[in-house]
Amino acid sequence: MIKDSTEYGVPRLHLLEHEYARAVITAELTWIHAVCGDIAAGTLTWCRYG
Repeated sequence: MIKDSTEYGVPRLHLLEHEYARAVITAELTWIHAVCGDIAAGTLTWCRYG
């Protein structure tokens, strides 16, 4: 999307919020996959209370 927009003359300044949101979502997904992998491997455990 960013490449297409800049090809149509949209300044990158107007796309920074989208770039930031995409970077945050990518980082969150990477973290979630790592945590899920740790749970599946049994290296991350927790106790149930209640």
